[in-house]
Amino acid sequence: MQTTALRRKDFLSVSKKYAFITSVIRDVFHDKCFHEIFPSSVYEYSSYVCGGLKFSDGKNFYVINPDITSCLINTLTENTAKVFYIAEKLDGYMNSSWQIAFEIISAQERINMAETLRTAITIMEKLGKTSFWIDIGSLKIWEDLCAGIKNLRKEVFEAVKSQNFSPIFEMNIPEKIKKNILETLKLRTQKPAIPSIWELMKEIDDERVWFDASFINQKEYYTDLVFNLFSTDSTLMLATGGVYKTKTSWGCGMSFNLENLLRLIGGDIP
Repeated sequence: MQTTALRRKDFLSVSKKYAFITSVIRDVFHDKCFHEIFPSSVYEYSSYVCGGLKFSDGKNFYVINPDITSCLINTLTENTAKVFYIAEKLDGYMNSSWQIAFEIISAQERINMAETLRTAITIMEKLGKTSFWIDIGSLKIWEDLCAGIKNLRKEVFEAVKSQNFSPIFEMNIPEKIKKNILETLKLRTQKPAIPSIWELMKEIDDERVWFDASFINQKEYYTDLVFNLFSTDSTLMLATGGVYKTKTSWGCGMSFNLENLLRLIGGDIP
């Protein structure tokens, strides 16, 4: 079980460091005209709500500390919004993590993605950490690769998501498709052949941004492009995100793991 700040013996000093980190990130959000929101910790259970700890009061089912993005997708009615929030997230059991996350909602899908990546880069730089990289992955690439092996789609996606590729070699996949899959797993570049991704990367124009076809962040609501932000100093996963569709518009956002940020910069905090 992961230990959150309030369960630790040193929770006071840890909380002070969390406060420092979140104050720096809040300043970035305020400078970029984001509005802070305060999500509920309990939601009625629904098929669209991801994560969280499910429970019942004897009459209805609820979820404690679910994935907030999955809740916002089905509750936000605005066509445009820039919001951020701090929340504790449960993984379906009692493992929890604190996150500070932001969402950009508008009809301009590509503008959302560009601003999301720029905001993540600014956050890292304001925290005094410039040694990181952001990987961009594509769910559509893998959907296309699995179009001819729909019966194995789930297994292939799980292998890629877990970064455990060995099961793919043992699957009964036609050789041509398997060859394409294995070639895709090796694809990591700053000049992707996919025009939309290449245009996005040119717009960001940062040598720390890569296209890596070997990873997917398979949240149920992501539609195509997904993002992972790593520290090159420690290989810690610091943030994840992606593109999704709301009821009336497009959304894009990223969630920073506060515990991993603390591991990375805790020693530098006064």
